[in-house]
Formats: sequence, C-alpha cells, structure tokens
Amino acid sequence: MRTTVVAAILMTLGIVSTGIAFIDDPEAGSLQGAPRNLRITIEDLGPDAAGSGLTAERLQATVIAQLTGAGFRVDEAAPTTVHIGVGLSPVRGAGLVAYSVCYSFDQPVRLERDNGVRLTAPTWLVVHTGTAFSAKLSDSVLLAIQGLGERFVNSFDAVNPPGG
Repeated sequence: MRTTVVAAILMTLGIVSTGIAFIDDPEAGSLQGAPRNLRITIEDLGPDAAGSGLTAERLQATVIAQLTGAGFRVDEAAPTTVHIGVGLSPVRGAGLVAYSVCYSFDQPVRLERDNGVRLTAPTWLVVHTGTAFSAKLSDSVLLAIQGLGERFVNSFDAVNPPGG
C-alpha cells in the first residue's frame, strides 16, 4: 500500500511513468553478422489492455516504423525475429497499472552439446518495468518500447555498422 501511495504521489507530480530497464547487453556480440531483415512478433496483450488504447497493431506499427527507419526490412520469411511481450497488472483501487515490456532478438541457434539440435532462441534481450496511470498506459508502454528499440538498434549497429 505504501509503495502504491508513493508511486501515485510521484506520478501526480509529473512523472507519467516510472520504470527500470534491466539490460543484458554483454550478448550484443550475438548480433554480429545477423541480417537486417527480420520478422516482428507481438504477444497477445490479454484482457487488461482492453480500453487503454494499447493494441498489438499499434505496438507492431511503432516497432516497424522505428526499425525500418533504422534500415531494417520487415520480412515474414526471415529467420530472425524481434519479439515484443507486454505484461500488465492493474493495481486495484489505485488507477495504476504495473507493466513489463520484453524486447528480444531471436535467431536460429544450435546446441553446443548437440549440433544436430537447432532451434530459435533469444540471443539479445532487454526488459523494462514500470507503472503508469491507466489513462496513460498506452503512451507509457509505447515510450518504453521505443526506448528499448533504440537500445536494440544501437547494439545492432555497434557490431554491424550500417553500410559496412
């Protein structure tokens, strides 16, 4: 209860969203040599997104615009995928929603112990968690996705310089 009240006070003072990004970027090397064509998948948002203006179509449009603007091509047949997952948890009676956004780059990998086993797995991943007023949920989640997308583009370009 105390945490909810403190978060509500901070957001009332002008902070629309509070959040923490957990970044696992030591694996940026796993992006080296990856193609710039990729699929985009958005997990089902579930019933808690209803009425917030947050839709899978809106998330996908945001991700596509950002990635194509950075020189990536969206290709449904690509072996690599940018995967977005959003978890929502309304805080009862507070008008707040806790959210978590996972942004990952998934690609084909082989198991070291058995090269015959090939699967698709995330090799680069960032997560952002935060809280937002219900009325600002869509904007807060989209802003988080844009920030994580920028992190992805920067990590990708660091090991695959554009035009290089």
